Amino acid sequence: MKVGKQVIAWGLIFALLIAFFPGTVLAVENTISLEEAVRIFKKNFEVPAEFSAFSSGYNQQAACQVWELIWQTEEEPQGHLRAQVDSKSGDILQMNFWSAEQKRGKLPLLSREEAAEIALNLVQTLQPKRLESMKLQENKEELLPLTPYAADTYNFQWVREVGGVPFYQDGINLSVNHQNGRVSNYSFHWTTGNFPSKEKVLSVKEAEQAWKKAAMLELQYFYPRYQKEDSREAKLVYRLVHPSGGILDAVSGEPLEQDKGLISYDLNRMKQMEAAVDTVLTPKEIKEIEAAGKVISQDEAVNVVREWVSVTEDFTLQNVYLRQDEQRAPGARTWSLFWSDEKEGRQRINADVDALHGELLSFSYYLPQEDQKMGKLDRAAAQKKAEEFLKKIQPVRFNEVKLNERQTMEPPRPLSKEELPLSQYFEYQRIVKGVVFPTNGITVSVNTLTGEIEAYHLNWQELKFPKPEGVLDLAEMNAFYLERQPLNLVYREIDKEIKLLYCPQPQPGLPIEVMSDAWTGEPLDWQGEPIIKAPVPLEFSDITNHWAEAEISLLGQAGFFGDKAPCFYPEKEISIGEFLRALLMLENGVHSVYTLTDQEIIKEAVKKGWLTEVVKPERELQRWQLARFCIHFLGLQKVAEIEGIYILPYTDEVPLAEQGYLALCWGLNLLKGSGDVFAGEKVAQRAEAAVALVRLLKCEL
Repeated sequence: MKVGKQVIAWGLIFALLIAFFPGTVLAVENTISLEEAVRIFKKNFEVPAEFSAFSSGYNQQAACQVWELIWQTEEEPQGHLRAQVDSKSGDILQMNFWSAEQKRGKLPLLSREEAAEIALNLVQTLQPKRLESMKLQENKEELLPLTPYAADTYNFQWVREVGGVPFYQDGINLSVNHQNGRVSNYSFHWTTGNFPSKEKVLSVKEAEQAWKKAAMLELQYFYPRYQKEDSREAKLVYRLVHPSGGILDAVSGEPLEQDKGLISYDLNRMKQMEAAVDTVLTPKEIKEIEAAGKVISQDEAVNVVREWVSVTEDFTLQNVYLRQDEQRAPGARTWSLFWSDEKEGRQRINADVDALHGELLSFSYYLPQEDQKMGKLDRAAAQKKAEEFLKKIQPVRFNEVKLNERQTMEPPRPLSKEELPLSQYFEYQRIVKGVVFPTNGITVSVNTLTGEIEAYHLNWQELKFPKPEGVLDLAEMNAFYLERQPLNLVYREIDKEIKLLYCPQPQPGLPIEVMSDAWTGEPLDWQGEPIIKAPVPLEFSDITNHWAEAEISLLGQAGFFGDKAPCFYPEKEISIGEFLRALLMLENGVHSVYTLTDQEIIKEAVKKGWLTEVVKPERELQRWQLARFCIHFLGLQKVAEIEGIYILPYTDEVPLAEQGYLALCWGLNLLKGSGDVFAGEKVAQRAEAAVALVRLLKCEL
C-alpha cells in the first residue's frame, strides 16, 4: 500500500512539474527546445515590435507534441500572434495573426496573383520537400470580397496527394491579407501512416454501378416546415438515405460503414425543422375556447393520459398549457401536461393530447436508472412489446407504418457485448400510397428491465399527397445525381486507418444535395425549394480592351452581373433592377442578395429610401437616376437636396431637383457627362454603371 501511495505522489509531482516548467522537464524528450522553436518561428514570420508580451506553453497531443508561442500587445490597439511548433520535427503547425489596428480596405491593393506568389514562397520555405507531394487547389468558388466587413484575405490550400489521389486531411492552408501582403493564417498537417495501393481500385464506371446497386436514393414524401404559400401538399422527392452517405470503398465497391451519430444527422435535422413552433394560449383564451366547446377540457385531457399511462398518487400535475398546433393539422390544438413526483422530484411524466379529438399524441417517463443494472429483454423481445402496444393504441395506423431498418439511435450508455441496454428505441415511418414519409410516423421506447413502454410519440400530419405516378424512376434519378455530384477517388483516414474511397463531390457553386424533385430531378434545399447556384468568380469574354475592362473584371471576380455570363454586354442598356441588385451586393455582400427575386430587390430599395415607390425592375435606368442611386448609397441625399449652392459644368438643361446629385457625382468622380453635356434622360449603359459601382468603393468620405 505504501509503495502504491509513493508512486501516485511522484506521479502528481511530475505532472505539476510539466505544467509549471514544461521547457525544463520535457527538454530531454524534445529534439527542439523552446528557444529553438522561437527562433524557427521568427525566422519565417515577422513578429511586430508592439507585440512585446510573450508567453509559451507545451501541449502534448495524440499525434505530436507542440510548443505554444503567444505574442501580444501590452497597450492599445490590441493584437496577438499565436503559433504552434512541433517539438520534435521543428515544423510550424499553426499561426494566427490579428490586430485591431489593421485597416480594412474596400478594394484589394494586391491582386490574387501577387498574393499567390507570397503564399507559394512561404510554402517553398517551410515545406520544400513536401511541396512536391501537394497540389494547389484551384478555388473556383472564392469571391473577391468587396464589402467593408468582408474578409480582407485571399485563401490558398495545398492538398496532399499520394500517387495522384488527394488526401484532403493533409496539406497547408494559409491566408494572405490583400491590403498589406501579410500571411494572417497558416496551418500545416501531415499524417504518418500506410496508404493502400490504388492498383486494385474500381474504375469510375464500376464504382457508379456499385453505387446504383446499393440503393442509395429513396423516393419519399416531404413537407417543409415553412410554406411560402398556404399549401398543405407534400412533395415527392428523392433523398440520399443510405447510412454510408453515398461513399463507397474504392476496392470492394461496398458502401462505407460510417459513425452512427453522423448518419442520422440528415433526417434529424429535417425533423427539427418540421417541429412545431407553438403558440401558447393564455388562461383567458383557454377558458373561452373550452366554454365554446371547441376543445376537450383539461380534466378530460388528464383522463386520456391516465388511460394509457400509470400516473400514481406520488405524481402531481405541475404544468398544463393549451397550444396551437397548425403544423399537425389546420386549426389543431394540443394539451401539454407535465407531472413530477412529490417525494424526490426526480421522476417526471410528460404527455400531449389532441385537444379536439381526445387522442393521446405522446408521453414519456423519466425514471432515474441505476448504472449497475442492465436490461433483461433483447431487441427482438423489446420490439414484440412495442408492437403489441402499438396495435392497441393505434390499430389502424399501425398498418400504415413500417419499421425503419436503418435506425441509428445508440444505446444510452457504453455496453459490453454481454450486456443489454436498459431501453430499446423503435421508429416506425409512415407509408402513404406505397411511399415512405420519414418525418411522420410513430416512435416507441421500451424499458428492457420492466418491459414497460417508457415513451411514445405520434407525428401524423393532415396533408394532401400527390400520386407517385409519372415520377422519375430510380435509374434516372441515379444518373441525375451522379452527373451533378460525380464520384471522386480520395484517401481518407477513418478510425486511424487510411482508406481509398469514392465520394460524391458537388460541382463548384453547388452545395451537397439534400433532396431532388422526383418529377424533374432538380436539386432542392432543406425547404424543398430549388437550389440557386451560388455566385462564383466570373471572367467575361467580351470586355477585352474595353475602356471599362478593369472595373468590369473586378466586379466579375466578386460575382456581380452573373445573369448573362459568360458575356457582360458592356454597351447594352441596364435596367433599374439590375443596377439595384448590384448596389445591394455592394452594401450587403453577394451571398445575402443573389437569392432575392427582382421584386424583393425593388422592395428592399424602397425600404432603404433609394426609391420612393415600387417600380418595375425591368424599367430602363436613366443616367440621372444612376446619379441619384449613387448619392443615396453614400448617404448624401440631404446634402444633394440643398438648393442654390451647386454649379454644374454642363450646358444641357438639368432639373433643379437633380442638380445637387449631379454636382456631387461630378465632384466625387462617380459619374460625369460627355464634355459639357450630361444627358440625364439617356439610358445608362452596363459599362458606365459598373464603373460607377467601383468608384463608389473607392470613395472615402
